[in-house]
Amino acid sequence: MKKTGAGLVLLVLLCVNLAFILLPRVIPVDLGNSWYKGPLIDPVSPYSTAAGFKLLGLCAAAILDLGVIYSYIVFSVFRRPKTKLRRALIMPLLILAVAGSFLTVEAGLRVYLLHHMVTMFMPDPELNWKLTPNLKEFFNKTGGEYLSTNSLGWRAPEPPAPKGENEFRVMVMGDSSNYGLGVSEKDTWAKVLEGFLAKAMPDRKVTVYNASCPGHTTHQALKLIARYRSRIKPDLVVVGYNNDPALEYYSDKEREEKSLFLKKLKILLYKSRFYIIFRQVIIGARHGYNLNWESPDEQNRKSVDGRRMVHRVPLEEYRDNLKALMALSDRDRFSLVVLRMPVNFSVTHFIPRFYDERYPATLLKLREHGMQLVDVDKKWKSEGIQDFLPGHIFHPDAGGHNGIARMVFEKLTEMGIAGRIDNEGEGAPGVKELAPINIGYSRITPLHTMIGEILKRTDILKENGFAGNFQSFLRGNDQANAGDFMDATFTCEVPAIEFLGDDESWVIIGQTGCLGSIGLLAGSNSGIEKVADIKGRKVGAPLGSTAHMDLLRWSKKAKLEPGKDYELIDMGMKDHENALEKGEVDLVATWDPWLSRIKTKSDASVIAERPFYSLIIMKRSFATSHPQFLQKYIDAIAQALTFARNNRSEVTQWVASASGIDRDALDAVLEKSGRMGADVPDLGVSDRAVSELSFCYAFITNPEKNFTDAPAKNDPAWIAFQERFFYKSPKP
Repeated sequence: MKKTGAGLVLLVLLCVNLAFILLPRVIPVDLGNSWYKGPLIDPVSPYSTAAGFKLLGLCAAAILDLGVIYSYIVFSVFRRPKTKLRRALIMPLLILAVAGSFLTVEAGLRVYLLHHMVTMFMPDPELNWKLTPNLKEFFNKTGGEYLSTNSLGWRAPEPPAPKGENEFRVMVMGDSSNYGLGVSEKDTWAKVLEGFLAKAMPDRKVTVYNASCPGHTTHQALKLIARYRSRIKPDLVVVGYNNDPALEYYSDKEREEKSLFLKKLKILLYKSRFYIIFRQVIIGARHGYNLNWESPDEQNRKSVDGRRMVHRVPLEEYRDNLKALMALSDRDRFSLVVLRMPVNFSVTHFIPRFYDERYPATLLKLREHGMQLVDVDKKWKSEGIQDFLPGHIFHPDAGGHNGIARMVFEKLTEMGIAGRIDNEGEGAPGVKELAPINIGYSRITPLHTMIGEILKRTDILKENGFAGNFQSFLRGNDQANAGDFMDATFTCEVPAIEFLGDDESWVIIGQTGCLGSIGLLAGSNSGIEKVADIKGRKVGAPLGSTAHMDLLRWSKKAKLEPGKDYELIDMGMKDHENALEKGEVDLVATWDPWLSRIKTKSDASVIAERPFYSLIIMKRSFATSHPQFLQKYIDAIAQALTFARNNRSEVTQWVASASGIDRDALDAVLEKSGRMGADVPDLGVSDRAVSELSFCYAFITNPEKNFTDAPAKNDPAWIAFQERFFYKSPKP
């Protein structure tokens, strides 16, 4: 009887196995003779409905069989003797047996996919699809190239961690044109550019990470940079996409999970290859259709859920995505270059499906608003270049990739990131001997913005032997956190002390001049005429700033303490004017340009004021490794100030465009600087600037002490500070 029962169980098990294995092979599943986007899957891929259905049947049979075997082992071991403990353990162990069968199949499936991958793509919970990680010399039959990928699924080296101190990293994001469909990795423009930059930056390790993936759009670009920027920490990001206007039944955003919980759950479930295949089979079975993807005529397609075709990334969203990348560039301190990739208009049957002239027009408009654009399409058309793979609308051949690399390199030279091109010899361009220097400056400090914009927009740095790379900042703390990026920067007193810190990595090499005034502004109806009148009042100031220091200095002289005699409110500079107007505070401690701006626009009165100064600080390692260039850098700044005097209207417009500050306030502040009329600017650190710096030193190092007076000249700590952080102040 027992044998009969066991035989019956085996027969049923055999029948179920046959059903799992054979049914996917006899049920017709037709997904066309090519591949379709969203997700980008080849019909023979294990992640497609057709091939995935067959593989899923094998996995289901294996899970069933292993589950029975594991359960039989558990039941046999724990069935006798029938103690309470053993009976209690049977059910949890049976559950573990079922889970174990799934994990065993999952492990086997991963091994199988590693050695039997017939497509380079795999689904991704956030990107929709990506290149399969850890491919080794995989042959892509669609493009005809061999492909190797790193653990992130990029055609790039494995990113080490952490980033080297002297390493320059480039992150490339794009679609098949930038990935290099049909082109070996060494011939892609990303790899060629790496060689160019290595020659241009002989003192730095240059690595280009090509994160491009065929079929991606700017929608994926934002997700890629969000996911990997903290790991890669790129100095430069180059993006180029053609697929945003492509027509599909669903836009990229529509494919996203709307619920945050479902998004996180999806990311978790996608760690299982079995789940991915199961999901793809279900989606394909529900939305299966035969695509003639080369045809623009919707009548040649079967409808999906009755939907008409839409742009993968709508035009307005495309513009917003690019603006978001520009904002990230500013916030995360990397340079951004956008490519307008070439289009092969001779392949006319692709044009209606993939091209919309409004999208490149958007790139041209954004260029007018500061976006760094390399217009490859314009150059190729004007010069009659046709370096495309045969029959492709977007895909450059190896020669085309080399040309794009040269154009990108020329743009980086123009931006001051790389050295000049001499065009000597074959292959990578030669480089003039220029010292690469990374310069940071504030976009909201007019004098700093003026110097930075002049050095960036003119050849002054190059004439003095430098290849400049620039990064501008909106907030002082962002600038302070960008020490790894910068070789030199400008700062006022309190931030200077913060920069210098205790590790002696920065030194003071000069002074650009007066940045205007710091003052206490009282509201027009406040009745406040002197500092002593702030007792019992509300005062707004950015805590930890130079203005905060001066507020404490002035109030202590009036024998007033914050928190006890007046309320101190932490408030950003941009909020000062509005807070005064609404009566949210009675006074603000602020500095130019806000001081001049509020004075010119309201009846607010200044009850305390003093000039504050800009210091030129430089990495000690840069100053010591380039001693021959130290004076040249000071000379370049002096020439920039002279340029400003001779081209005041144009320069003020540059500053207004970069900072967003109105012209009247800029004129007032720049006039206060005293730098708009000097024939030969003296950039040595003045005694007054040293005196003010000593107050800041006391504020930072002994905030609890009364620092209404500067440290004595013979104060050992102050003498030691000067000896450590004052480089010999050069004068032009």
